[in-house]
Amino acid sequence: MLKIASMEINSHNCLKAFLLIFFFVGFTYSNTYDASWHFDDFGNIVENPKLHIFDLYPESLSKTIRASINDGYYNNQSLYRPVAMFSFALNWYFGKADVIGYHIVNTLVHITAAFFLYLSIFNLLKTPNIGNRYRGNRHPIALMAAIMWAVHPIQIQGVTYIVQRMASMAAMFYIMAIFFYLKGKLSEQWPFFYYSLCLLTGLLALGSKENATILPLSILWVEIIFFQKIKRLNIQKYGLISVVVIFFLGLVFVFYTTHLSFLDGYSYRPFTLSQRLMTEARVIVLYFYKLIYPVASNYSIGHDIEISTSLFSPWTTIPSIIVIFALVGASIKTIKQYPLIGFSLLFFFLNHLVESTIIPLELIFEHRNYLPTMFLFLPLAAGLQFVLDFYRNKNKGLLLFIFAAASSLLFLTGLATYTRNFDWKSEETLWTSAIRSAPGNPRFYQNLASLYYQSTGAYDKAIALHEQALLLKDKRPEYSKMVSFDNLQFNYLRKKEFDKAVFYGKKALEVYPDSNNARYNCIVSLLSVNKLEEADHQVDVLITERKRPDLTFLYMKAHILLKLKNLDSSKAYILRAFKSSPLASKSQMYLGFYHFGVKHYDQTDYYLNLAIPGMMRSDQPLLYLVLIENAIHAGWPQKLEHYCNQFLSNFTVTEIIDVIEKMEREKYPLVKLSYKILRGQLSEAISAQAASLPNQGYPLDCF
Repeated sequence: MLKIASMEINSHNCLKAFLLIFFFVGFTYSNTYDASWHFDDFGNIVENPKLHIFDLYPESLSKTIRASINDGYYNNQSLYRPVAMFSFALNWYFGKADVIGYHIVNTLVHITAAFFLYLSIFNLLKTPNIGNRYRGNRHPIALMAAIMWAVHPIQIQGVTYIVQRMASMAAMFYIMAIFFYLKGKLSEQWPFFYYSLCLLTGLLALGSKENATILPLSILWVEIIFFQKIKRLNIQKYGLISVVVIFFLGLVFVFYTTHLSFLDGYSYRPFTLSQRLMTEARVIVLYFYKLIYPVASNYSIGHDIEISTSLFSPWTTIPSIIVIFALVGASIKTIKQYPLIGFSLLFFFLNHLVESTIIPLELIFEHRNYLPTMFLFLPLAAGLQFVLDFYRNKNKGLLLFIFAAASSLLFLTGLATYTRNFDWKSEETLWTSAIRSAPGNPRFYQNLASLYYQSTGAYDKAIALHEQALLLKDKRPEYSKMVSFDNLQFNYLRKKEFDKAVFYGKKALEVYPDSNNARYNCIVSLLSVNKLEEADHQVDVLITERKRPDLTFLYMKAHILLKLKNLDSSKAYILRAFKSSPLASKSQMYLGFYHFGVKHYDQTDYYLNLAIPGMMRSDQPLLYLVLIENAIHAGWPQKLEHYCNQFLSNFTVTEIIDVIEKMEREKYPLVKLSYKILRGQLSEAISAQAASLPNQGYPLDCF
């Protein structure tokens, strides 16, 4: 820093800046490449079939840009963050579910964003309204500010959390657009070329995440603050007008009875629009605290934020609002004298408008600061450079002390990022750290239980965590209790304690009857104890509540009616499912079972043959047994031999015996089969294949 203070930018300095950024970011994120999938990663990437491409043909690539979740149905026909989703699809093509490739790309995006931040700041310091104020120091100031931003732990969620590439990629293209705009304004040659690149990268930013819609306003502020010769009074006047307009628009949104359609999301949030606006003031102040005090323990994937129910409850609400208005007002008032401070603060607040105001999102996430904080370290870097220059020839000892202190602070900030990244190693470490940060939040106990212990088979630990969550208060108490009861049901099902599973399934519906997912899981538990009539009633609730019921509900209804041997009633639901999804293996399977029940041999044979290739291996034995018995009844000796041979070639004799014995014990089988006949037929098939089955170790009459 001491040696480069007088240097201006050139290709050599650009390369050196890039390498320094690469080194600092590479160090602080060097322990993230094996960090596991987390939380929203699963729905958006790991379980998203539209991203799982196996070739690079246009047809495969085109589906990736419409890969929204849609509550797990993945059937959206509109664009959904196409640039980010396309990048995830390419990651999947090259590395499938191996996380290392995703982390490498995320880190490279972060490095690129930091480098273009450096370039943008350097060009900001060359603008007319800055003049020669920082001439000779533009390079070190820009480099310091970019590195401070890049290594700060508040950026971790935007980098280490794989799915938040949406946020970091949007910010990367966003800062590139600002850089190209500045180049267009400052270049005497080819300005149209740079403006075209500005438009292109702006569109790419918008295609990565919707918060990039603020880009035109950010560019407008760049133009006003750094290029326009506006009098101080005019700046104050226009700034004040902007604040007043935003304030009154806020009042309209709070008190006007007919909200925009996206505000319907407040119907399932534990806060109203006015409560969210008041709470977000406290959240913004909390963000500033996290920025000023970068200790690893201050950061978490979740926070326990009390909702502001009035300006005085909690008492920190009104002071937070005053702080924000004071900062905005001071920024506007002093923007001519201190443009870097004014611009950085206004950029921060402006780019929080989308996610931290009226849209009914979750109250707080640290990755929302990735873009807004980009210029926030610029005044600090400029101030530090001023102090170094001031003491350069006056007090060498103090100069070295300040330099050492600043370098140590930068190192410790990066070390905090490195340390905090260890919490992202697994779902266990992530949610354990969240519990340490907010021990009173039941959702973190639920996430640790369901996202880690349940998935690893540690059901007793998961049960203990959900029981602990039930003792804690939540902003949505009924919903929170439903989540724990529903997961307790799941764990007891896995433990084969079916009566307890049914008990907790009913408790989940009792506290939150509007949850289709909990109702469906309750049906699964009821089926485990053969309470078919009760399960049938619950399925009817699911189907009647929807004009177009989910295919899964139709399958469940058909499944229950087949078990009840009510073939006539099952037909209508099976046909509805088949018409809805004729190529689905389950649709074909249930239609085949229906035809078997009414002795339509040809149709049974046709549909079950269609179904088998798409069914899970554990479900295939039943289909083979039905095909074998169907061939016996139809008098098809060649097909009978073929199906027996297929069955014996795909499954061991041990597996087949276990399947038949399990089916014989079923009180309400899905399909009524003649097991005595099947055993005899399979014994004959084994006798015919005795020479080719020497290692099975079973006598010919083993069935």
